[in-house]
Amino acid sequence: MRRSIILIVSIPIFFLLLTNGLYSTTHKDSLYIDPDTISVSEGGKVTFYLDAGRQNAFRLYVIFGGVSGTQPGFPLPGGAVLPINWDCVTEGLLNLINGPWLQDFGGYLDNTGSAEAYLLVPPNSNLPPGGGINFAYALAYPWDFASNPVFLHFVP
Repeated sequence: MRRSIILIVSIPIFFLLLTNGLYSTTHKDSLYIDPDTISVSEGGKVTFYLDAGRQNAFRLYVIFGGVSGTQPGFPLPGGAVLPINWDCVTEGLLNLINGPWLQDFGGYLDNTGSAEAYLLVPPNSNLPPGGGINFAYALAYPWDFASNPVFLHFVP
């Protein structure tokens, strides 16, 4: 009996050590993109599919992006950890939300807790082939929901 108590107590402590004490509320399979690769010479359209579940219907969402990875992520004020490392690309993309290239990157989920957004890449853009951008979204007020990250690959 004594050994089982030690195991029950040690597993959560081990988990905290592995995660640096951060509890991630990232929701798997709540974001996907199609296609996940885009040609920088040809350009094209990427569709972002958001699905936060019916319990999050009509909530405000914002899609974030960055090139500095997804770990450890960015802690949000409501307790969620956005799986995007904040960088200058994140700042730049926020300034372009809902413009001609980042359509519906900020808005409200529908009655099913879903939304679609679009990234339009013009032909011959200056994006680096072989690179890419990580994207994830968060729900606001409270900031208690963060999606899984997705990676958009750039090819020549």
